[in-house]
Amino acid sequence: MNKCFFIGQVIEVQKFKFILNKNIKHKSEIGLKIKLLDKNCIRAVAYDGVADYVLRNIFCNSMVCVQGRMEQNKKILQVVIKYIEKC
Repeated sequence: MNKCFFIGQVIEVQKFKFILNKNIKHKSEIGLKIKLLDKNCIRAVAYDGVADYVLRNIFCNSMVCVQGRMEQNKKILQVVIKYIEKC
């Protein structure tokens, strides 16, 4: 497993999605685009309870601390958020 930690500013919050397929282990997801302190941008995605927390508490221009793991999905490298909080 490859754990990663990031600090940055949320520049885009994507639409909250419910996944209604019984074969998928996650029930909801939300995507974020985060600009890191070194000016690089990453794509991050949160599932289930973490997605609900992001929807209610994280907004554009919020500074956040993210703990997660790197994952490649359809040739796109993204961070799957395990823990997020405002800085």
